[in-house]
Amino acid sequence: MTVDTTTEEPTEDINAQPGSEQAGRAQPSVGQADLEQATLATLSRFFTHFGTGDAAAMLSLFAPDCDLEVAGSRTVPWTGKRRADLEIKEFIRAALEDVTTEQFDILETITRGENVMVLGRFAHRVAATDKLFSGPFALHLRVVGGRIATYRMYEDSFAAHEAFSA
Repeated sequence: MTVDTTTEEPTEDINAQPGSEQAGRAQPSVGQADLEQATLATLSRFFTHFGTGDAAAMLSLFAPDCDLEVAGSRTVPWTGKRRADLEIKEFIRAALEDVTTEQFDILETITRGENVMVLGRFAHRVAATDKLFSGPFALHLRVVGGRIATYRMYEDSFAAHEAFSA
């Protein structure tokens, strides 16, 4: 997993030798680095709870006014915009119960402050149709106060639609 901690408020690396690869590279401020570590900690807890199927623990990580959106066909149960706890609870239920995850690999994680972008690959088997769909995904989270305030998932929505279609 790779983490890009470049910040908008660079501080000079006083230990970098002139002409070295690190000379001139922005370093995160202490406060920024702490914020990014907290953001990554929330992401890690989210994926741990997803991996163990702990819906209640997953739900506890979402802020009360979370802005969740997954684009795609209405045939895919986790797509759409959601804000209320019951809507997010249904999103989590669908993600945990309507498919079996056969592959989930995080390839890269990029963090800037309270924002984190995850790039990876997945394979899900749909319970109702026994069809497999797989491909790359991107996930953007904004974490505020240790809770997910924004959740955006990007995946092959056509493949998901086809897998959920009988």
